[in-house]
Amino acid sequence: MNVTSINDTPHYYRHTENCINVEMGNVRCATDRTSVLHTHRLTHCCALAVLSKWNGRWYQQRTLLHITGGNMFCGITSESDRQPDLVSRWLPKLKSELVDGGKVIFVGGIDCASNISLYMSIHQEDAEEHKPLQELLTLPGTETMIAGALGLMVHPSGEVVFDVAGSRGELNQQECDSILRGEL
Repeated sequence: MNVTSINDTPHYYRHTENCINVEMGNVRCATDRTSVLHTHRLTHCCALAVLSKWNGRWYQQRTLLHITGGNMFCGITSESDRQPDLVSRWLPKLKSELVDGGKVIFVGGIDCASNISLYMSIHQEDAEEHKPLQELLTLPGTETMIAGALGLMVHPSGEVVFDVAGSRGELNQQECDSILRGEL
């Protein structure tokens, strides 16, 4: 996965006209070949990006959620449906988009990027005691990335740019596996 980590915040926030900003508690989708999904100010919040339908040059379906407080049971609002819905209700839709593979990126904000904080966000249980976010991050045929950052930009090509701002950036594979398996 193409990843760039930067600390130059003023440069990071110079957006182009094809940038779709995702505010806290919102979700946005892009299906064109030029739009860049972006979110920032991740402190106690988390972000989840799902990229699917690779055509050999770019991902034709890209979704970015800015999850308030990293809580899957908080409301989230989409651009097309202004009524808030639970983050947890978005996960089955995102899972179905990954039936042919893709990429899943989970980012803990700068105040919740420790292994235990990432574990607590990823392993939240629903009413049936399932862990839908952990299931999404461990789907066969998907590439998974976990990071700690203040913000991120997701390009159609799958390139991810993190504003690490003193946070830990992308975790290595061993750290990711440990968190996903709950072996802290």
